[in-house]
Amino acid sequence: MKLKKMEIKFNFLHKVILFLFIFVTFELNAKEKNYIVALVNENPITYIDLKEKAKFIHFSKNKNSNYQNLKHSYKEALEKLIEETILSAEAKKYNKNILDLAKIDSLKYLLSQFSNSEEKLEKFLMDTKLSKNILLMNIQIDLITKYIIQNQFKDEVKLIKREVKEEIKEVLKLYELDQIDLEEIIINYSDEDNYKGLIKNISFMLKNAFNFKDIINIYSKNSDYKIKGGRIGWKNSRQLPLNAFNNFMSKEEGDIIQFNEKNQIKLVRVLAKRIKGNLSDREKKISLVKINYAINKKNINKKLKVLQDSIMIHKKNLDCLDINKKINNIKGYESSFFVTRLADLNENIVRKIQGAEIKQVIEPFYLNNKALTFYICNIAYPKKAVPNKVNIQEKLLNKKFNILSLRLIKKLKRNSIIIIKKKF
Repeated sequence: MKLKKMEIKFNFLHKVILFLFIFVTFELNAKEKNYIVALVNENPITYIDLKEKAKFIHFSKNKNSNYQNLKHSYKEALEKLIEETILSAEAKKYNKNILDLAKIDSLKYLLSQFSNSEEKLEKFLMDTKLSKNILLMNIQIDLITKYIIQNQFKDEVKLIKREVKEEIKEVLKLYELDQIDLEEIIINYSDEDNYKGLIKNISFMLKNAFNFKDIINIYSKNSDYKIKGGRIGWKNSRQLPLNAFNNFMSKEEGDIIQFNEKNQIKLVRVLAKRIKGNLSDREKKISLVKINYAINKKNINKKLKVLQDSIMIHKKNLDCLDINKKINNIKGYESSFFVTRLADLNENIVRKIQGAEIKQVIEPFYLNNKALTFYICNIAYPKKAVPNKVNIQEKLLNKKFNILSLRLIKKLKRNSIIIIKKKF
């Protein structure tokens, strides 16, 4: 950004306005000193403006209200405030009431994010210590920017809309392509002996009900290994090299493929496959109660029977959360309720669930005098996602409008007088 640093001679009236502005804002926040940090075409941006915007930026990125190190966000906040000031002034050239009109629409949208409840919105503002006006302006400025673009780039907007119509057709075709859902574990190593031992341990864990996420969580805390990974997500033939995609599609769901490179090994698991866009059976959601208990050779069968009998007594009258509570109240048993996709479970658990029925305890896993089993509460079968053309169009338009927005802001800054009173 080219900032024009100029000496401006203020007339007496302008000085009085600035003095009153500072005095009033000081009275509103007497505990904190306020001052002008920048002037944009003689419009002041104050320290309190800056601080409130910095809080919003921090919360948007970190999802918390720990605002102790806000200074790290001051520079970005000042840039945003300068842009908002320039854009607001430009929009008024086309409609002097545009800010008020945009604010009405912004408030409607903001409330819709809180179930149209003023009470929920106010609670959120109190919990996060964010300014309502800052939230509204963030929505307003998006509406205002699109308004300016449609006035200043009329021919380009027409062209963009024609392009988006064609692009929507291509996006819709993607929903009918074969797709594959993947997850991975990446291991970097320097000592080959350690690496072989780790692979042996991982193989053992996969046979004993651990999934990729469990393994990553366990070993990522171990400084002896550099291990990372997670879900890659759904991919189609246009998003992966064709040979790699065909290789994955040729495997069975649940298969694990190993890739070896120098000082690195990658394990990739095929979670699920969609053939011509049709959902996999492994995408169904399973409600489960996970149950752990200690056993020995003498009581292994008795402990399972106690568990099964205690569930049988209550399962007709209680829902899964209540059954979970009942199990936790049985001495020697611990349980937890959760919902997951079938595909995300360990493959041995998947097989046992597929061979069981709802309202049934699956055959336990036994390891080191401990037993692990699952009670199947419910199975929800997913519906095929129907592409929303309106949402697709909006996303495509926003992507192209963002490019025009950058051009617009760059042009407006060149034609503005921006004086930075304090750098951050």
